[in-house]
Amino acid sequence: MNKVLFLIFTAFLTSCAQSDTPNYLEFHNNALRATHKVSFVLTVPDRYQQAGPVNHEPTFNNRPFKVSLAAFVGDSSFIMVHAETLGDQSGILDYSDLKPVTFKGFQFNTRSQCAEFTDEVIREEHDVKFLYDNNFNPKPAVYLKQFLTTSADGNAEYVLSYGKRVLNCSDSLITEKFKAGINREIDNQVSLSKD
Repeated sequence: MNKVLFLIFTAFLTSCAQSDTPNYLEFHNNALRATHKVSFVLTVPDRYQQAGPVNHEPTFNNRPFKVSLAAFVGDSSFIMVHAETLGDQSGILDYSDLKPVTFKGFQFNTRSQCAEFTDEVIREEHDVKFLYDNNFNPKPAVYLKQFLTTSADGNAEYVLSYGKRVLNCSDSLITEKFKAGINREIDNQVSLSKD
């Protein structure tokens, strides 16, 4: 199997305790509000179905996280949010190595990737299974673009992901023209504001 690059989701999560985990995301009609230190309100068209939030406490690179995950799911695309805090308050969250962008008037860092999925990956990877269980089939592949930002103290983060199902991850499909089209889709479908 071709190794999926799970940096696109919050991957390689080695534990998923779910009891007493704080909830950092709340739906209000067709808006999704983050309630932790990085508080955005995301609004999308009402044709998307709401999924979540779910809360869990994974371990990533030997560090504990508290994570809330929710999504708006469509037929061939999804808009997903992770609102996370570091359990050990070590202040190490930093995405300055990624490309800086202004998105909806706010400063983010961004990355994108295409990944092909198998049934095994869908069963075993928390975020992919969450999407599948909420009527989004990621097979055969998903192109994902993410916008990431952190709190000033490096202990909380907000990750907005836009995923689009595609036939494959070939260079002939994932062209600059395709990426420009995805950027237009995101711009047309996502509204973002602060509380």
